[in-house]
Amino acid sequence: MRKFGPWHWIRDIYFINSSIGFAVGDYGTFLKTTNGGSTWNYSQLDELHYNKSVFFTSATHGIVLSTYGRILKTEDGGTSWNYIPSGTWADLNDVHFPDDTTGYIAGGMGVLKTTDGGDTWEQLQSTLNYYLNSVCFITKDIGYCSGSGGTVIYTEDGGLNWTRIFTGTNRNLVTICFPEVHVGYATGENGTILAYKDIFAIQPEIPVKSTLSLFPNPVSDFLEIKLSEPFKNGQLSILDINGKELMSQSIDQSSIKVNLETLSSGIYFARIIIDQDAQGVKFIKY
Repeated sequence: MRKFGPWHWIRDIYFINSSIGFAVGDYGTFLKTTNGGSTWNYSQLDELHYNKSVFFTSATHGIVLSTYGRILKTEDGGTSWNYIPSGTWADLNDVHFPDDTTGYIAGGMGVLKTTDGGDTWEQLQSTLNYYLNSVCFITKDIGYCSGSGGTVIYTEDGGLNWTRIFTGTNRNLVTICFPEVHVGYATGENGTILAYKDIFAIQPEIPVKSTLSLFPNPVSDFLEIKLSEPFKNGQLSILDINGKELMSQSIDQSSIKVNLETLSSGIYFARIIIDQDAQGVKFIKY
């Protein structure tokens, strides 16, 4: 174990490979290793501020988040730094880049986004009402954020629109991670650990004889489900994001109307089984 003084709280760490890594913390602490953590070089970015998050897209290009909405950028591996305007004094808690040019910051003002490698940042207006602690993007368009009050929000269009996912908790969530496209985890206060699985995305495709469609989607009260082919007997189920069956009924018509008024806002799945063939479609309840 390596220590850097009793006052230095190391708040974040990021490795770009097995050898080169970076860490940040209180009193402007910035640490860099080139030998897998055996030794670390210490520098101080600004003793009046503490650094909260670090992310490097390469051995030379990196971003550090500091207090009072401060963004610092390096293009020489941390030897020199430039301050980048964020447009906010709010907390900036976490930064993530799914590629070299596209990046996202989660904080007290919601989400900031860059498309030029961190030189400029814009506020995503649709997230202003959220206090967010962590961000993870799987691609440049698909990502998740977690935050206060059990918040998890999700986007498929690069942050233009966001959907809040029902988590079943009001505890503050401080980290979120997606090791696979459709499998993720969030952690929070009081020992909270949440798991997310997009069940229809991770299950193998099942051949179906009839095409399933939903309208409207997103839906507020009544969902209309239509099948393209006639059938005799089937089973309709409404599932939550963890695969728990919330509603179930027998069906014998190709057009079904389902009352969803009792469901909370979130992401759900409609599953229909006919003659041992199954099909599922994701929908959003608001």
